[in-house]
Parts: sequence; structure tokens; C-alpha cells
Amino acid sequence: MTVWLMPMEPIEQRYSKQWLKYFELVFKENTINYNVISGESIQSNLSSKFFLDPVNTNIWKLTQLSNLLKNYNNIQNNDIVFFMDLWNPGLEVLPYTKALLNKNIRIMGYLHAGSYDSWDLTNQTGMTVWAKGLEESWLSCCEKIFVATQFHKDLVTQQRLVPKVSVKVVGFPLDINSLVSKYANCTKENFVVFTGRKSVEKGYQKVLKLKKQNNNIVITLDQERTKEQYYNLLGKAKVVLAPSEQETFGIGVVEGMACGCIPVVPDKLSFKETVPSKWRYDPIKENIQDYINKAMISTRDDRINIQKYVERFQYQTVINNICMEF
Repeated sequence: MTVWLMPMEPIEQRYSKQWLKYFELVFKENTINYNVISGESIQSNLSSKFFLDPVNTNIWKLTQLSNLLKNYNNIQNNDIVFFMDLWNPGLEVLPYTKALLNKNIRIMGYLHAGSYDSWDLTNQTGMTVWAKGLEESWLSCCEKIFVATQFHKDLVTQQRLVPKVSVKVVGFPLDINSLVSKYANCTKENFVVFTGRKSVEKGYQKVLKLKKQNNNIVITLDQERTKEQYYNLLGKAKVVLAPSEQETFGIGVVEGMACGCIPVVPDKLSFKETVPSKWRYDPIKENIQDYINKAMISTRDDRINIQKYVERFQYQTVINNICMEF
């Protein structure tokens, strides 16, 4: 068996480069044969609102599929085509080709988001009209669909016709150990960091209101930062804030926890799975600022316990969970 690995387009501000490195390391450790299929990449123009460039991502994905098809004669029965981003226009060419050429290709992938989520940009911009059918088509072609949390699985299976048994909750691969070793022991300073996009679903308007009464809130997207600068900021911050209206995992929060930040998040969404109840506020009854104040006077033991809580998202653990389904 060979895994034909379809990585996301490399973007510095995202985790796409990191993921390819993680998957390759784990595949090598498990002696899994694999081939990486890349696409054509152009300069991305990202903003605080968009987490990808809509033109570049489609050029990457469509040329990536083309490059995979050029290798079609080398793909054997029982081989796996694994999409690191399963929301992939053009994916339907694989079951089409598979059926006509009678080759048993197994399609799997990691699902990040889609129009099944009312807060997602695809839904907010009206794409659901045509995207719903495509999503159900793509997902029905997949033998296994991997998601980060049970909250995300429930969202997908309630909104789209997809067999629940094919959707597997595996976590989200991050290098928790490196974050802890490099940044968790930084000298903490009295400020709060907000890592989310400047959008309603990430609670940006709430952050702006808090910032008016609390000048020690740093919004990461207020200036351009390298990954190293971003992690150094998390290492110095005492608190990571995410007053989200929607969250299927919360990468910035988990990374912040690994870097020694105390999270302040609502007691809902995927946070019920990723953050201890002690640091989740009731979004109806409780005041966010009160929780920030409590988090600011947290102890070193609190931070250590938080770091241990997110160890399960270490990339070897998560990707091994995926490999068990191969």
C-alpha cells in the first residue's frame, strides 16, 4: 500500500508547511510508503479576514489533482489518496476515473470546514446553494473522513448526508512538545493575546469592546508576524482569549495553552473538548473580564496543568490515530 499525500498549499501564516513535515515524519517512523503530490503555487494575498487566497488555493488544488492523474498508472489497488484538506473542488474526478478504470483507490482526508457550518465563509457568502450537493458528493466518495472534535463530527453529520461511521474524531496535529519546551518557560508579562481572525464568528467585536477597557489585549493580526514571532508572543502572554461564536477546534487557543497561556473561552462549541471547565465562562451569565482577571493571577501549576491537558494533540499521536484507519 502507498499513500498518495495531497498537502495544502504552503502558506507561512497557516500550518500547511508544518503538517507536511509532521505527516512525513510519522509515515517514515511507521514505514508507510508515500508519495507527495504538490500543485502549482503563486503568491498568496492574505488578509485578516481570509485564511487563504481563493485564487491560489484553487490553482494549487486543481494542478495538484492533475499531477496525481499523471501518476495514475503508478497507483495500485488499495492505495490511499489522502487529502490534507478534504474541501477540494475537483475531487470527484477520482471516483469517476476509479469507476471507469476499475481500480480500487481508497479516498480519505481531513475535513477542516465547509458550507455545512452556518458561520463558515462559504456559507456566509451564499455558496451553500451549490456547495451542499458537492460536499455530499465528495464526502460520499471517501472511505474515511477525519475531524478534530466530536463537535465538528456532529456538525457535519447533522447537516450533510454522510455515514457517521466514516467520520473519525482524531484531534488536530500540532507540535505541542516543541511549543512547551521552547516557549512555555518564557517570562510571563501582564497581557492577553487574541489569535483569531477579525470576524464575527471569532468574537472580534467582543474583543474590541474589552480592549477599550483593558489596554493589555494584543490582537495578533494587527501586525504581520513570522511563526517564530507569533509563538514568542504566546510565550510571553499570560492569557489567550477566544470569545468565539463558532469553533470546531481552536488552534490558537491550544497553541497558547502549550505556550503556557491560560485560556479564556465560552463554555460551548469544541472548547468543551479542548479546554478544562475551570477556564470556560458561561456566555450568558458570566462576565468575560472577570475570567480574564482570574486567569491573569493564575499560578505556575495552573499553566503546567494546562500544558499537560493538550499533550494529546501532539502530532505523532494524532497522525497515528489516522494511520490506524488505513
